[in-house]
Amino acid sequence: MLEAGPDILNHNIETVPRLFRAVRGGGSYRRSLDLLARAKAGGGRWLTKSGMMVGYLSPGKDYAPIARYYDPEEFAEFKRDGLAMGFRHVESGPLVRSSYHADEQAVGAGAP
Repeated sequence: MLEAGPDILNHNIETVPRLFRAVRGGGSYRRSLDLLARAKAGGGRWLTKSGMMVGYLSPGKDYAPIARYYDPEEFAEFKRDGLAMGFRHVESGPLVRSSYHADEQAVGAGAP
């Protein structure tokens, strides 16, 4: 994938390691992190974008059930935490999808 030279590499991790197999049965948490790390190690040739789905509303009956709903203040705290960790842009809210404001994210991160 990286050999194709994308302007932006988007790879959503979706969830935490403990729940990864249940949510992304064919995936590997470690492989996902490794892909993002390889992209970042590319000397800034690619912007990277990823997503964690926390407390989101299930898109259908074939998806993982909701275990807990987070309130808006908790989402605001997630945003503050992400920015404090060094993420350039964080979208955080109960109805946010991984592509929410993607155009603004790209421009803010310096995409061509």
